[in-house]
Amino acid sequence: MKVLDIGPGNVPKKDATHCVDFNDEFQLEIESKGKKFKKWDCNKLPLPYDNQEFDLVYMDNSLEHLDIDVIPFFREINRITKFRGHFIVKVPSTMYWYQRVSYLFGYIPPDFFLAHKQHYTTSVLVEYLRQADFKIRPRNNFKMLISDFLKDGIEVKARKFQ
Repeated sequence: MKVLDIGPGNVPKKDATHCVDFNDEFQLEIESKGKKFKKWDCNKLPLPYDNQEFDLVYMDNSLEHLDIDVIPFFREINRITKFRGHFIVKVPSTMYWYQRVSYLFGYIPPDFFLAHKQHYTTSVLVEYLRQADFKIRPRNNFKMLISDFLKDGIEVKARKFQ
């Protein structure tokens, strides 16, 4: 099974066979764990992989750092994902209660807004993934909103069926 981890930093997923990151600072460490590493700026499409190359693609807290149009990027992820393969994307929740209360009192965490180029909610990610031809289980909008509010992170699992 071929598994791609996009933007792993120094902590690639255990089951990743391939990693891609703009920063090669951790390349030797990643390769010493038996993973193939490719240096690539993911703001640039197409990604340097073949059509339907991966069974699973992870993107854990790296999407928000890209300065991209998300739908074409997700279409590119779809292109490199095998039929019936999975894409798991995790991002910080901009609706998280702690941040909302902080804003109320005039505090905006600088690390959150300076380092992050884009901000997401579950419903926005789900819609972007659907527009990129991924399939996602039906979700209740109210439950998504409550989940975004209570958790500091969002995880959406999508599947390719085309």
